[in-house]
Amino acid sequence: MRRIVRPGWTLLELGTWLGLSTRHMLVECRAARIVCVDHWLGSPELAADHGHLFGLPAYEAFLHYNWEFKERIVPVRLSTADGLEACARAGLAPDAVYVDAAHDRESVERDTLDVLARFPGAAVFGDDWDSYGVADGVRAAVDARPDVACRDNGKAWWLERSDG
Repeated sequence: MRRIVRPGWTLLELGTWLGLSTRHMLVECRAARIVCVDHWLGSPELAADHGHLFGLPAYEAFLHYNWEFKERIVPVRLSTADGLEACARAGLAPDAVYVDAAHDRESVERDTLDVLARFPGAAVFGDDWDSYGVADGVRAAVDARPDVACRDNGKAWWLERSDG
């Protein structure tokens, strides 16, 4: 994590759900800020967890779980595509983008293409390289990019553009 994200950076997280990755990034990267894009309605792989979690709707559970970091988090309650557009329109220039929304090949490809087009200077990374049920879609999507090299450590992945 520290190799990709640096303290003080602004991160854009696509797909937040309960904010477990959000929390991890904020603990590991002191002073980093994170813009969390999620509609908090769930996805097919989370079907069993839709609705209420810990007695709270998913968005409220996210806020509760990450309350201690509230000054460093900006939640954006939109779909990934709409959230990316809103962030770009607002002039956000993230240092890194964490892709963890939908995990099917088409969605990951679309999200990655959109991120690379809108935020060309940002580091792009994600996880679920080895997650049961979603790894095939994630791997197929990020490996398919001809203009970037995909690297992984067995759990997470990151893109390395050929221009540096």
